[in-house]
Amino acid sequence: MQSDAESNLEASDFDAARELAESLGKDADPRFQTQAAWSKQFLDHLETRRADQLSRVSSLISEAIRHEAAYDYASAITTLNQIPKPLFDATVPNQAESPSNVLRRVELKHEECRTLEKSIRQAIASKQLNELLVKVDRFLELRPDRKDVQKLRLQLVDRQAKRSEMFKEAFAAAQVAMQACDYDSVLTHLGRIDRSYLKAPMRRLAEDARSKRDRRNSLQKSIEERLRIKNYAGLLDQVQQLLELSPYNTAMTELRDQLIPREQQLREREENTIRQRDEAFTEARRLLSAGSASAALQLVNRDWATQLTEPQKQLEDELRTIIAAEAELARLYNFAKADGVIELREIAFLLPRSEEYLKLNPNHSGIRRLRDSLVAQVLCYPRHVVAQLPLRLIASLPATEILQLPLVTNSIGMVLKIIPPGTFTMGTTFQGAGETPPHQVTITQAFYLSVYAVTHEQYARVMEELSLHPNALTCPLECVSWEEAAGFCRTLSQLTAEKAAGRVYRLPTEAEWEYACRAGTTTNFSFGNAVNQLGDYAWYAENSGETMHPVGQKEPNPWGLYDMHGNAWEWCQDWYDQDYYRTSPTVDPQGPPQGAYRVCRGGSWTVDAWTCRSARRYGCVPSSRSRDLGFRVALVLPGQ
Repeated sequence: MQSDAESNLEASDFDAARELAESLGKDADPRFQTQAAWSKQFLDHLETRRADQLSRVSSLISEAIRHEAAYDYASAITTLNQIPKPLFDATVPNQAESPSNVLRRVELKHEECRTLEKSIRQAIASKQLNELLVKVDRFLELRPDRKDVQKLRLQLVDRQAKRSEMFKEAFAAAQVAMQACDYDSVLTHLGRIDRSYLKAPMRRLAEDARSKRDRRNSLQKSIEERLRIKNYAGLLDQVQQLLELSPYNTAMTELRDQLIPREQQLREREENTIRQRDEAFTEARRLLSAGSASAALQLVNRDWATQLTEPQKQLEDELRTIIAAEAELARLYNFAKADGVIELREIAFLLPRSEEYLKLNPNHSGIRRLRDSLVAQVLCYPRHVVAQLPLRLIASLPATEILQLPLVTNSIGMVLKIIPPGTFTMGTTFQGAGETPPHQVTITQAFYLSVYAVTHEQYARVMEELSLHPNALTCPLECVSWEEAAGFCRTLSQLTAEKAAGRVYRLPTEAEWEYACRAGTTTNFSFGNAVNQLGDYAWYAENSGETMHPVGQKEPNPWGLYDMHGNAWEWCQDWYDQDYYRTSPTVDPQGPPQGAYRVCRGGSWTVDAWTCRSARRYGCVPSSRSRDLGFRVALVLPGQ
């Protein structure tokens, strides 16, 4: 350990030497007293030697920094390499940096100088001078003492100034050429400018010139090809486009002057064709409004030299559809009368199709006469026979005739009245009950509505539920939720007899309910506005004796429907929205797509007279059951 400590001292590894010496001096064994004395003497010598070495290192660092300041990086490196390695990271008195930091910095500068000088020599040898000035400036930052490099820099600056002037002249010449629409010269001038010198305006000018040159060449080629095949349609437009790019092209100028009179003639001819086309379609619309679809199609069914507008295309398609429907109807009619007699089943087939055609062409006098003739033939049959016809056929009859048809009784004894299509004013101006605004609504499909609300007895027969006192069997079913009412309709539709008859039941829509309740009236009640007459038509709070009553004991409305006012509120199909009338469709409204409540109509035995009005509406939670809430059903076509 003593020998190692002395070796470390010679190598200037003072920390390792001290650690060994102190370890020997601390041993308490009496056999090592000699080493303890040596340790003290050695440590004193070590501190003296350390101070001398650090003083020398400080001097070497100062000398190296002086060499660095004189740009003599090699001498600085040589000086620093005299410092013992163990002291390279030592903290040296009077020095801001350690020897290793100074050496690292000087070596980097020295290496960068060597690399830059080599790169500069190679650039000069290969005449790659464009980026050389940057390298020279950096080299002179490291070695400003190099006179040869300073001279080189002056030469490069002079060269760059001359090239800059040359490039400016080339750019100016390119701009002049661009004004003269000489795109090839523009690109030639700009091609003389070194890529490293190209600025954004120069690049934009080159892109613009290249784009216009390519467009000019494309137009020139297209015009030459059109002239070769003598295709002059649209040629003038292409020539004018080319002259915008090359205004000094005398050949194109002469060609334009030749084409202008020809184009004027073509334009006049096209305008005349357009005028004839528009006049033909105007007359076709007049003929169609008069019912003459065939004559209208003859006017427009030709190959026009100009393209049709979108409304004209729609009119032509509409006319073709009408003519096809007319031909099909004529074929069916001729087939039906081939044996000299049109039977009721054939009328049932033809009448709805004639109605469908009249929706397309309502003023066709021949089809209207055919429809009226078929209706007249239907009305020749007894009404009980007509009542057995399909609902689609019955809907084609006049509303006055439909309303006179006998009632229909289904397999459970439920009595139903057919309601014709029609238009009515739904709602009122009364504020605060969701009845505003009053608006026109059209019911396009005929439907049956039960004359009476569904009774306890009818519900029990279908659902096989309820066990009530006999006196309640003919009263409206109450305490029934909307889901249960809808379920009754589905179950009733699935009964064997009802399926065989093609009958499909559902709750009426709110619009259907009010239309049937009003029965052609516009007053507050179906019998007028006199509240004192309500007792003849309805059970309500003033005359009900606080109880439900059997159905059909009061007067019916004008269409023969009972208890549309009072006795029991009635569920409707629709979701309830107090503001729905503001956006409601005018044709067959189905109510909002979703909601929290379902519509209830008609009033009940618990409410006052005003609440029993035809327009009165309110919403109720679908799962709720109330002692005055029931329903009646609608019978419709399958899928309606």
